[in-house]
Amino acid sequence: MSLRYSPSTGGFYDTAVHRQIPGDVVSVAAARHRELLAAQAEGASIVPSGKTGKPIIVPPPAADDGMVRDRLKRAVRRECEGRIAAVMPLARQVAILRERVLNNAEIGQQALDGFRQIEAIEQAALAIEAAIDACPVAGLRNYPVRGNALWPEPDQF
Repeated sequence: MSLRYSPSTGGFYDTAVHRQIPGDVVSVAAARHRELLAAQAEGASIVPSGKTGKPIIVPPPAADDGMVRDRLKRAVRRECEGRIAAVMPLARQVAILRERVLNNAEIGQQALDGFRQIEAIEQAALAIEAAIDACPVAGLRNYPVRGNALWPEPDQF
């Protein structure tokens, strides 16, 4: 396997996989390839060097305070959705409520407990978002989303 980078396409090519490779490719070490992809995953861009054509990392523009807070709040929402789905997937929630409405039936204790857990998770998400808004941006660099102490423990219900 030999990795190559094409300045004209901005793509990587593996000689063991790709049959057609642009003529302007330059060699890229596997370690450098991993480094480039890791930087890209963090928001950087991969562009060709104007001198050598080899891929270089261009850092993302500095995030302003609002961007930092918005990114963290999106992470909180994703975590909230994942925790809710673990308690009771949305399709199950809808099915329970549909049965309740159509059959004028009571909601069982197990379902009621699940809805209480969901409510606690949503309230925790709101509290975490409020804490993000109240925290100085310098303190948000390693702000805990997944491991935040405000998330309820499943055995609290």
